[in-house]
This record gives sequence, C-alpha cells and structure tokens, in this order.
Amino acid sequence: PPEQISRYEGLFEASTGARLLLFEDFGEPMPQFLRRRQRVSAEDADRCAADLMAAVAAMHRRSLHHLALCPQNVWLGRDGTGRLRLKLGNLGAAEQPSEPLPPGRL
Repeated sequence: PPEQISRYEGLFEASTGARLLLFEDFGEPMPQFLRRRQRVSAEDADRCAADLMAAVAAMHRRSLHHLALCPQNVWLGRDGTGRLRLKLGNLGAAEQPSEPLPPGRL
C-alpha cells in the first residue's frame, strides 16, 4: 500500500476462532496525539492533510471506500527525519461497492 496507509503485518488466529490482524507500529490515534501535544505547526498540518488525501485517493483508485473514517482511525507519528506524518488505519472497515456511485457522489 502507499506509505500513508497502515501496512498489514500478519494475522493471529486463536483456537477459539478469534482473529487479530497485526499492523505496523506507527504513532498513535489523532485524538491522543493532539491531547498530549495540543498544537502542531502549520507545516505539519499541511503535510498531514496531504497524507490523508493521498491515502483516500489511493483507496478510491482501487474502488475501495473506508467506512469508518474518523479521527480515531487516523494515526499521527514522526518519521525518521522528525517530520509529523499521517497514516490511515482500520482498513477492516472498508468495502468495494457492488455498484459504482452515481456521478457527483462521493
């Protein structure tokens, strides 16, 4: 997936049939991040907005729709250079519609 989407790392299945999907370790959910830091620079906010649009665009190019796009499923963290980056998570709540949306509808 594009770097703005959480990377799937594996699946753990318990003997009870319960499943746990494992994703890369990246940052923390947006509400927690903002509660602890309270402010981000305009440059960081612009970069994160671009990351979010890139993630949604990548999904839409594959005809996928995220069904739970909310702050809790948007993760923020610092990359190797210290820049704030955004990744979209909880892709278990995504679907590929059986019928395309009418023109002009998202």
